[in-house]
Amino acid sequence: MNDGPFERNPHYVRLSDPGHAHKHTGLDNEGFFGIGVKKGEEYRFSVWARLPQGSTKETLRIELVDTQSMGERQALVAGNLTIDSKDWKKYQMILKPGSTHPKSVLRIFLTSKGTVDLEHVSLFPVDTWKGHENGLRKDLAQALADIHPAIRKAYPDIKIIGSSGPDSEGKQFEYLWPEMKRLKVDLVDEHFYRPENWFLNEGARYDNYDRKGPKVFAGEYACHGKGKKWNHFNAALLEAAFMTGLERNADIVHMATYAPLFAHVEGWQWRPDMIWFDNLNSVRTVSYYVQQLYGHHKGTNVLSLTMNKKPVTGAEDQNGLFASAVYDKDKSEIIVKVANTSDKVQPLSLKFEGLKKQDVLSDGRCIKLRSADLDKDNTIEQPFAIQPQETPVSIDGQVLNVELEPKTFVVYIFKKG
Repeated sequence: MNDGPFERNPHYVRLSDPGHAHKHTGLDNEGFFGIGVKKGEEYRFSVWARLPQGSTKETLRIELVDTQSMGERQALVAGNLTIDSKDWKKYQMILKPGSTHPKSVLRIFLTSKGTVDLEHVSLFPVDTWKGHENGLRKDLAQALADIHPAIRKAYPDIKIIGSSGPDSEGKQFEYLWPEMKRLKVDLVDEHFYRPENWFLNEGARYDNYDRKGPKVFAGEYACHGKGKKWNHFNAALLEAAFMTGLERNADIVHMATYAPLFAHVEGWQWRPDMIWFDNLNSVRTVSYYVQQLYGHHKGTNVLSLTMNKKPVTGAEDQNGLFASAVYDKDKSEIIVKVANTSDKVQPLSLKFEGLKKQDVLSDGRCIKLRSADLDKDNTIEQPFAIQPQETPVSIDGQVLNVELEPKTFVVYIFKKG
């Protein structure tokens, strides 16, 4: 049957009377590892339907069911939907379950004796992100928005992006980069899913890139721990350290995206991933908070930050320290990011040189991300185990003297006035 209501998807399903008093024809849809529903929340069911055989009215029963229930009824909520047109027409109803269930099933069956054609069956929460009808799941979309990617605003013009291949170095990488220059692409997409040592050794990766060629789009990256290919704090710390080099070289690295973004706890292609979810809950990993801290405090201008007159890139004589600095002209803030990847307390002396005599640094804030257990991360069961912690910090004139704990990522923010 291919005369459905949508030209690009002309097929549909037909429900007819089975000819038995105690049987019904119907459909079950289990969704994505079950359909998570919450007590008292509203869910919008919709379907395109028609009556193909001349009747004037047929009835569908729409239910959200617990298929594992041993009670007298499996339905968490149910309602009748009347189909009353021989032409294709959209029908809707609101379902409001009386209990929460992480793995319900949408069930549709014909209760009358005729025939009904169905197409484009859907079920969405009414309460979606920003209230858009049949929109995005609220918690997942909000988690992404809370990073403040602002990509469309920052890059309104379409750019041509070429690829350097799936690897961050090697024969293919070395061949493709000159080819991308020859083709005059705007950006080159680099990928790096690499172990800990790679991230520790690549702090200066972009310091010497050709400023006259294409810019860089760090299109997919994440630290994949050796023997620990799951989300854990140390991997996120090394991502934070590496990102100081992305920030310091913002003139060449125009875009960067951690990947993958989302993963269902029962259906994932690989780990780590930034945001995990099941049918009812979601959790933001430590890698998420690293991305969020960079997104919230990206500044508008890169500032020079050196240690013994060299960028702080985790070099051999820099004791596992990585750092970058920016100025936010809109907020009049100086922002310094430091990652201590060593297992020792590090004394820091941040000297803010180049300020005018009348400039005063005030309203200092310190945001730290750390964990005593390097293999730990947030989980569905413990979603807030590791989060950034903010405290006030005082500065003596134009010099900040502090001690930074081992295995810690910190953001220092000062108002300049």
